[in-house]
Amino acid sequence: MNAPFKSLLLFVVLLLFICSCKQNTKTEHLPPNKKLISFKSKLAFTSDDLDKLDTNLYKKIISNRFNKETDTIRYSKGKIYISYLKATSGCSEYVGDIKFNKDTLKLLLNNASDTVCSERNVCRVIYEIENKRNKSYLIEKD
Repeated sequence: MNAPFKSLLLFVVLLLFICSCKQNTKTEHLPPNKKLISFKSKLAFTSDDLDKLDTNLYKKIISNRFNKETDTIRYSKGKIYISYLKATSGCSEYVGDIKFNKDTLKLLLNNASDTVCSERNVCRVIYEIENKRNKSYLIEKD
């Protein structure tokens, strides 16, 4: 093989390697469950605020259980309203979703971007869910 051909071959191999290593920066999610009427997420405590929180309150926020002091579950005609505090990554945006499994309703909080950082914030996440049969569910946080 002559030198120009070897150089071209090496260039093509390197180019293919570099292209195959690129990561998709856009995170794609399936469309949310059709019974999810709305989802909102808003900042409740910054990382600086977290440092000042009472230890018991912080434990309630990071718990997988609902807390009567900080969280709300309300059944109304044809809808379920759920609001709770959730520790999240400070540089991420979130998309809500829900999943039903028999008598259980699982609240999902999906990261809408690939951005991750060490900063922790607390957001209030709010779900409004269609419940035409006015059925009671065991509700689980993600």
